[in-house]
Amino acid sequence: MTLLEFAATGPGTLFVLLLGLLVLAQLYLVLISLELEERRRATASRAMLFLAEALVFSTASASLHRVLENGQPPQLPLGAALIAAPVWAYALAAALVLLWEVWDVLRLRQLRRTGLSSLSVKESLDLLPAGIAFAREDGTPMLVNLRMEAVCRAILGTPLRDAEALWRRAVMQRLPESSEAEPVLRYGQGQVVAFRRTKLAGMDPPCVQILALDRTEEYAMSRELTARNEALRALGERMSAYGRMVDELTREREILEAKIAVHDGVGQALLAARAYINDPERHDAETVLELWRGVNALLSGTAEPAGSGEDAFRNLTEAAAAFGVEIRLEGDLPERGPGRECLITALHECITNTLRHAHGSVLWVRLEREAGETVAAFSNNGVSPEGPVRETGGLALLRQRTEAIGGTMTVESEPEFRLILRVPGTAETRGEEKDGR
Repeated sequence: MTLLEFAATGPGTLFVLLLGLLVLAQLYLVLISLELEERRRATASRAMLFLAEALVFSTASASLHRVLENGQPPQLPLGAALIAAPVWAYALAAALVLLWEVWDVLRLRQLRRTGLSSLSVKESLDLLPAGIAFAREDGTPMLVNLRMEAVCRAILGTPLRDAEALWRRAVMQRLPESSEAEPVLRYGQGQVVAFRRTKLAGMDPPCVQILALDRTEEYAMSRELTARNEALRALGERMSAYGRMVDELTREREILEAKIAVHDGVGQALLAARAYINDPERHDAETVLELWRGVNALLSGTAEPAGSGEDAFRNLTEAAAAFGVEIRLEGDLPERGPGRECLITALHECITNTLRHAHGSVLWVRLEREAGETVAAFSNNGVSPEGPVRETGGLALLRQRTEAIGGTMTVESEPEFRLILRVPGTAETRGEEKDGR
């Protein structure tokens, strides 16, 4: 059966359409070969096969149409020969072409996966996290990846049409801490990008490469580091101020302790001198002179203030007894610490005031423990003050010393003179220590 006889039937029409699809498939293979930039010889072979298939199909189709539709003989001898050829010849040729095209499709797919072409380069650039653009020196884009397109749309609002315009915008709107050679730009929702521009040597025509590198995380870390450095600088300034304050408080404390030592020493020396003058036979003149030598040493800065241990307390009680003042102590002093020093200073001040102002002979000292503190109450049997007691001299120094260690001081003048101190620290008796072992 010839092609003309077969085409007159229903299946024949479908067969002719199948031949047309094979021609279109060959055209697709030619286009894929051109896209993948395969070897010229292979591309030329596919193109020649396509031309041959197209010539046969178009000539045979035109001849069949002329005979079957118009009832006229074929116009070309080639057309008459093609429609008179047996159908099996066309079927064999179509099968061979189909097998060839299937094999060629598989080979081209393999080539697309493993081969390198201009499309492969573009796809690779699109996968980069950084934006990259190649352009002529006048700014005309040659190759731009997707990331650079996105950056350009966010900054300029348009696709990249002029690479130099994008660069100029980056330079003009760069962050103050960046340079013109590598401008850093902030855009959108806080994204930060650094631009780099490089002239490529040996290119014809001359072109430039522009990179857009994401610096959002680095910029945030830099800002955080700057804030921390500023906080450290402020902390350093506060520490310096604190150090100066500590030095000043230390000097003030040393001055206060020196004043208290001088006041105590002068008071004790005056009491000794008074006792010696009233009864020189009962008191040793050398002892009085030794006290005044100590006062002179304190004033000249060649002696340290006396301590506050057992010797200091015993010396005070002995001196008071020598001057006719009996100390009646209830409770125990703190064993150590600034509280004990403060109470001994208060005892010295009360002995002096009992002799000089109250003219008394008994000084009561009552010590109680309250919540980790010692409360001391001083009173005497002398003359009560006629009005409120003014805190000058020794009392003023005693208040400064008491408040400096976190204590409190209260002076009462009615119905009799009472001095109440509350200082940190308590007495631990020997019995308590023994029970705790």
